[in-house]
Amino acid sequence: MRAHAQLLLAPTDISAAMERFRSLYRVSEPANDGMLRGVLELVPELAAGGAAANDLVQVLTGDEEKAADLRPLLVALRQEAAETVRAPAEFWKSQQTFVK
Repeated sequence: MRAHAQLLLAPTDISAAMERFRSLYRVSEPANDGMLRGVLELVPELAAGGAAANDLVQVLTGDEEKAADLRPLLVALRQEAAETVRAPAEFWKSQQTFVK
């Protein structure tokens, strides 16, 4: 998946990287552990590269089945986007681990 990250982040234009991420996410399989790991690697790199948290949330919530596996990440991204987030206590523990 590291190769995917390099392909996505190679452009200096974050909008081009986000469009590639949208395409990759669109064709990924929901129950695929590799997809989940890949998303968990790519999202922080995209955010560090300048992608807006709300844009990442929009992509990741485009498929409810896939989004269900990414709830802790989505909680963290929504908080980063300054949204008021309601989530179970387990998600807050996950988010604290993710932020560290």
